[in-house]
Amino acid sequence: MGQKPSTPPSPPPRRPQPIRTGKHNIIVFGQAGAGKSSVVNMLLGLRDGSPGSARTSNNAGGCTLDYDGFDVEIDGSRYKLWDTAGLNEGESGNVPNSTAIAQLYHLLCDLKDGVSLLIFVVRGPRVVDSVGSNWKLFHEIICQSQVPALVAITGFEMQDGGIDGVNQWLTRNDGENRRNLEQYGVEPVDFICMTATRGPELGDGSCVFDRLYNDSQSRLRDLIPSASLSQPWCVPPVEWFKKIIKKDIETRTFLWFWTREVEIKREIYVIREEVKEQLQMQCGLSDGDIKILETRMRRSAD
Repeated sequence: MGQKPSTPPSPPPRRPQPIRTGKHNIIVFGQAGAGKSSVVNMLLGLRDGSPGSARTSNNAGGCTLDYDGFDVEIDGSRYKLWDTAGLNEGESGNVPNSTAIAQLYHLLCDLKDGVSLLIFVVRGPRVVDSVGSNWKLFHEIICQSQVPALVAITGFEMQDGGIDGVNQWLTRNDGENRRNLEQYGVEPVDFICMTATRGPELGDGSCVFDRLYNDSQSRLRDLIPSASLSQPWCVPPVEWFKKIIKKDIETRTFLWFWTREVEIKREIYVIREEVKEQLQMQCGLSDGDIKILETRMRRSAD
């Protein structure tokens, strides 16, 4: 009886090809459920759920499982908007925190044209503690504070005072709300309070929040050209890796034919201790998250 042919080994995973867009790249990031994809659709001029739009979710568990790029022209300049997985989904979300962070990291490494702007989307009007950790993680640690950012605070559909009430939220009570954000360490080029949903449709084809939505869309588009870098920031591979990652020696012990132990040593990439401390203390990552993140980051380092 002939031997069953052995299954050929699976080929190693291919490293993604560098992404060259020929446009100014804008990365949209933030909490799960904050409205990142809706902000992207607003800039595209598309309704949520329409053909060609970014995928949206109605809950905080997150919908975007990877990064998606969308072309848009603003004030005569071409931009590529990158919709990313939400941060801080934790155990209940679809995308674990370490996975979302690794995807942001890989996107930065893959964008060979560099990054011109970050848009950090935050769910308001009540701002949660994770805002500060998300900001520090991506803007300060991963982007090394080299890329300007706008903070888009969503959720103002029901704000008292209509458009004026939305625009005055940051300055109300002698700027208390703005100071609260700055206490988290969030200091962008500019803030924008907005609504990223049109709301239920009315009988005449318009929507409940059209006026607020259109005002938000106009103000955000006006901010982007002046906030963006004219010369995009590219991740400097050698210098960046030296700041974030170091080489270490991993030792594994095997039993050779059940008679003696054999040690095998190999070089691996690990996150530097001082960066681990930042990820734990400032960004709230667990030891398990950091180990997963190290494994995922090695894909670009190898």
